[in-house]
Amino acid sequence: MRVAADGTTVLTSRNNNDFTGRFPELAGTLADVLGGRRAVLDGEIVALDEAGRPDFGLLQNRGTTAAAVAYFVFDVLQLGDDVLLDLSYDERRAILEGIEPPDKNLVAITPFTATPTSRPPA
Repeated sequence: MRVAADGTTVLTSRNNNDFTGRFPELAGTLADVLGGRRAVLDGEIVALDEAGRPDFGLLQNRGTTAAAVAYFVFDVLQLGDDVLLDLSYDERRAILEGIEPPDKNLVAITPFTATPTSRPPA
């Protein structure tokens, strides 16, 4: 998900296919919370079943069903003018967790538990 400073949102697949038109309900959902900052977020568009669980079959058949969709975010790659790729994942997650989506039914920050850093043998 790429969000411009004016809130314009572009959703692309890992193959750079534009899915913005297929999921208009996700466009602009983070504009207010980003406060005019650009952002590049990594995540997954999912269709949710009646219990709120991701269901790949519903996503594949979305044109024939009225399945609710959400964007599950798990990384932030850019925020404002800061490209965050040189930061560790833990550092990027701390930044991501500072972004509070206004509608968690549309955009959700996925849970994350940091693992202890391994130490080399003495």
